[in-house]
Amino acid sequence: MSGFSDYKRTLSAGKAGAGFKFTFSGTGFALFGENEYALIMLLLDGKKLETPSPDLSWTSLSKRELCADTKALNRQTFENIPILKTENRRHFLTVKGLSNTKHTAEIIVLRGELKLDGAEVFVSKRNN
Repeated sequence: MSGFSDYKRTLSAGKAGAGFKFTFSGTGFALFGENEYALIMLLLDGKKLETPSPDLSWTSLSKRELCADTKALNRQTFENIPILKTENRRHFLTVKGLSNTKHTAEIIVLRGELKLDGAEVFVSKRNN
């Protein structure tokens, strides 16, 4: 029997080739859901991030707390981001450091299966 915390849950899942897109206004976002393994590509505002801003970073959370920022990635694109095992309703991808404006994020599953339960958006009270 599932607990109250799973009442009317909105879990979505997609395998290789699947993806989703969403629009938000803010400085970043976090995605959460229960996952085993997936390899994804992230597009922001319709582009691969070939030369991302030094302020922009992503974090892929797992039991081992994998973490990287754009300096450590040597300005590579946001391709091949590993999503490892995450527990129920735990953040598996966090992106921070965007300008405080309207953005479109697209996630494409390259390998494995990605399960999305929801998203949080980060906003700044001051205008950038």
